[in-house]
Amino acid sequence: MPFSRSAFLVGRLISVPSDATEQELDAKCAELQDALNRLTMLAEEQTQTN
Repeated sequence: MPFSRSAFLVGRLISVPSDATEQELDAKCAELQDALNRLTMLAEEQTQTN
């Protein structure tokens, strides 16, 4: 789209052990979702037009 704004954001690495338990996987999944939500919010703030 012409004249659109974009943002490229990278969050911190989230490591998941290969032998993670179901509980650990659930916790990492929640951590990932929180990180994606934060990055989405930051990207939206950075691309707002006034």
